[in-house]
Amino acid sequence: MKTIRFGLNYVPSRRWYYCWNDWNGSEIAEDFDAVAALGVDHLRVQLIWPYFQPNPTYVSPAHLRRLEELMTLAGERGLDVQLSALTGFLSGYRFLPSDVTPDDVFVKEDVFSQSTRYLEAILNAVGQRDNFLGFDLGNEINVLSPELPLDTGDAWGRKMLDFLRPKMQGKWVVNGVDHNPWFNGCTFSTRHLAADYDAVCLHAWPLFTGCLLDSKLDGSRSIHLSAFMTYMARFAVARTGQSKPIWIQEFGCSSEWGDLQQRESFLRQSVPLAIRAGATWFTWWCSHDVNRQLRFSTLEYDLGLLTVDNQPKPLAGIYRDLISEYSQSSPHAPISPEEALPGIDADFAPRMLRRLPGQQWIEQNRESTTWELFNRFLKTLPNA
Repeated sequence: MKTIRFGLNYVPSRRWYYCWNDWNGSEIAEDFDAVAALGVDHLRVQLIWPYFQPNPTYVSPAHLRRLEELMTLAGERGLDVQLSALTGFLSGYRFLPSDVTPDDVFVKEDVFSQSTRYLEAILNAVGQRDNFLGFDLGNEINVLSPELPLDTGDAWGRKMLDFLRPKMQGKWVVNGVDHNPWFNGCTFSTRHLAADYDAVCLHAWPLFTGCLLDSKLDGSRSIHLSAFMTYMARFAVARTGQSKPIWIQEFGCSSEWGDLQQRESFLRQSVPLAIRAGATWFTWWCSHDVNRQLRFSTLEYDLGLLTVDNQPKPLAGIYRDLISEYSQSSPHAPISPEEALPGIDADFAPRMLRRLPGQQWIEQNRESTTWELFNRFLKTLPNA
């Protein structure tokens, strides 16, 4: 059994996730052939919530059949699948059922009932599959409601877990938030994220965390980001008296952030550093580039390891090499979080920061207790 696992966040090559509404299984099969050739063992797949549940009392049978086909195609290629269900938010766009506001997701009882009806329909369709890893509650669902009180967000998460756990038969339930709960103290507490889910999921993006404000993509701050967040998550888990996997669930880089040499260096260096810090799951964002005929933020277009024609890009070879080198390795964490994070104390929590728009959102990370901790961490490194 593999002890360090490598996968990809799946982005369909032809029509992004609009493919759920314009389905072509043979195209998905071609994507999965190219993905499997890289040696990955799992995919994180987004279910666009309003596509699957266009009405509170109705879950689309056609979309469930498409999901069943996707799971079959993945299983035939040895790929496990984690499903992000309440998406929610993805690649800069919001996708919510009609008449559901972002805050409604967390506070309205009828919306909770609606969402659990949808989750149960997915479980009935694919929950028994051997290659179903489990649910991610939603993709960066905290982005929907960044100023939600922590106790409200935590209560919603625990309520979801209470509903799902008896039905999961050992499959995982995780909460794939972005960096903001860890840096800006919003939506969910770090204690809840560390204590209550089956793994701690970290999204370690050099741009959005602010690393690129004073570090190149292959600079010390960027390449150590995943490792630093791993130590922080391990510390949070240890405070709960538990032990669980640390999953670098999203990390990646755009050509807008550095040239090819810098991007290759970022990937080649960040993974081993995070492994040494104790991370055991890695899921690169993403599998495929986005078709430029679609309107997205320009940074989204070339994040893939594969082109829209399923051709491997230079970073694909590096990821394949990392998989070959580390997938049979035993996880290890020779340095304790307390040693790696000097001055951290048992009551550590991110400073509560009001979410600001645009570039201010990135720059405000520098005001956080987490950023101060990051600075201390970097000073402990050789040649710092």
